[in-house]
Amino acid sequence: MSEQELLKQIEKNRQKVIAVASQYGLTNEKTVKYSQELDLLINQYQRLHKEAYLTAKN
Repeated sequence: MSEQELLKQIEKNRQKVIAVASQYGLTNEKTVKYSQELDLLINQYQRLHKEAYLTAKN
């Protein structure tokens, strides 16, 4: 997944978390599920940037 695609997916999931949390609450199973998916995408984005930083540094 390219960086731009990843950023789009992060934003899409972020909006989903906000919408579901507004409707069902922060501790609802759906909210937690979407939040965990968002966490995974953010972690993937951070790994991508860490790798790019380390590559550029060397």
